[in-house]
Amino acid sequence: MIQLLTGTWNAARYEKYQPLQTKEVEQKDGEQFMNMYRKIEADLETLRTKSDEAKLENNRAVVASLNAEVRRAKADLLNNKIPKLAKLIRKGKGLDTSTVQQREGMVETLVQSIRKVSDGLGSLTIGPTRNSNKKKGKASKVINLQMADVEDAPSYNMDHTDDSLQFEEEWKKARSKQDGHLEDISGSLKTLKSIGGDIGEEIQRQETVIDEMETKIDGATAQIANNNEKLRGLVTSMRSTRNFCVDVTLICIVLGIVGYIYNQAS
Repeated sequence: MIQLLTGTWNAARYEKYQPLQTKEVEQKDGEQFMNMYRKIEADLETLRTKSDEAKLENNRAVVASLNAEVRRAKADLLNNKIPKLAKLIRKGKGLDTSTVQQREGMVETLVQSIRKVSDGLGSLTIGPTRNSNKKKGKASKVINLQMADVEDAPSYNMDHTDDSLQFEEEWKKARSKQDGHLEDISGSLKTLKSIGGDIGEEIQRQETVIDEMETKIDGATAQIANNNEKLRGLVTSMRSTRNFCVDVTLICIVLGIVGYIYNQAS
C-alpha cells in the first residue's frame, strides 16, 4: 500500500513537466524545418546572384565556369538538401493536415524556384522537323524539354548493360575533367586580372614621373632661351664698341697725316 501511494505521488509530482517537454520537442521540430528552409532560401538567393553574374559577363570562359558552379549548386540543393527538408515535413507531434500541406507547398515552390535558375544549358527542343511532316500535311509538334527536368527525372528500374555503364562512367569523368579545366581557366583569368590591375597602377605611377620630367624640361628650355637672348645682346654691344674704337683710330691717323703734311709745307 505504501509503495502504491509513493508511486502515485511520484507520478503526480512529474506529471506537470510532461506536457512542457512534449511542447518543446514539437517546437524544436518546427524550428528545425524552418531553419533548414531559410538556409536553402539563402543558398537559392546566392545561386540567383551567381546566375545573374554569368548573364552579365562577356568572357565566355568565365561564363562557362560560373554556369558550372551554378549547376553543381543546383544538383546539391535538389539531390541532398531538398530531400532532407522533405523528411522534416511530417516531423513533430500534433501536426494537422493543413500544416503538412502548407509545408509540402513550400517545398514544392522551393524546388520550382531552384529549377528556374538559369545554368547556361537553356532549353532543348525535341520534335519532328518541318520537312518530315510536310508530305503528310501534319503540323510539327515541338516539345520544350528543360535540362533540369532531364537531370531530375524520376528513375525507372532498368538494367544497365556493360556498354551503358562504361559510357556513363566515361561521361562523368569527362564532365568532371571539363569542370576542372573551367576552374583552372577561371583561376588563370583571376590571376590575369590581378596582373592587369598591377600594370595599370604602375603605368599611373610612371605617368606621374613623366609629367614631372616634362615640367623640368620645359623650365630648362625656357632658361636656355633666356640665356641665348642675353648672350645675343652682349655680342651686339661688344661689336658696337669695337666699331667705335676702329673709327677713333682712323680719325687719329688721318689727323696725323694732315699735320705731317702741314709741317712739311711750312
